[in-house]
Amino acid sequence: MMRMTQNINEIKHLAKLLADFFAPVVETVIHDLKKDGYPIISIYNNALSNREEGQCSTVFGEHIDNLSEDSLIYLFELPNGKQFKSCSTIYRDKNGNPEFALSINMDLTHFQTISSIITNFTKLPSSFKAQAPDVNINANLELFMSILQETRMELGIPDTQISRSDQKRLVKALDKKNALDMYGGIKYLCEQYKISRTTIFNYRK
Repeated sequence: MMRMTQNINEIKHLAKLLADFFAPVVETVIHDLKKDGYPIISIYNNALSNREEGQCSTVFGEHIDNLSEDSLIYLFELPNGKQFKSCSTIYRDKNGNPEFALSINMDLTHFQTISSIITNFTKLPSSFKAQAPDVNINANLELFMSILQETRMELGIPDTQISRSDQKRLVKALDKKNALDMYGGIKYLCEQYKISRTTIFNYRK
């Protein structure tokens, strides 16, 4: 889609707005496509690349010379080693000739650092071996079910569809026996009597 040139001040306003919104990881640049070297007309948040107005852009030129559409996304690296991902939009004059370009450049350094931290954090030592599931899990659940049945019979509570008062009595009785701390106990109780974990927590107070 061809974009006709707006008032240059409107483009500058948009560039500054984007730079402020995505600071400190984005700089925005307006290039003059009518001049050799595509010099920078305006640049915002330029602390990322240390470039100045009037400076030419050989990196941008490498892409604009082969441009077949009015927008492009590409990666580039500056001499200081910083890597950027850039999205550029071309504005044309009334005759369809390229006039200005608005480039949104995102500094990938921050994201690469975060990615490295996450990789190191989740990396397991070479000596790590996955542990087999606890063979006592089923035994613990069976024991809980036995205690539950025993407690229910002691209190005279039916097996299903019990009242709220009976729910509270049952939870408190099980809590006194430390049965609710057994693996899978609370989950089983929630499913068996349609009680939420929050309700059980409140009953235990």
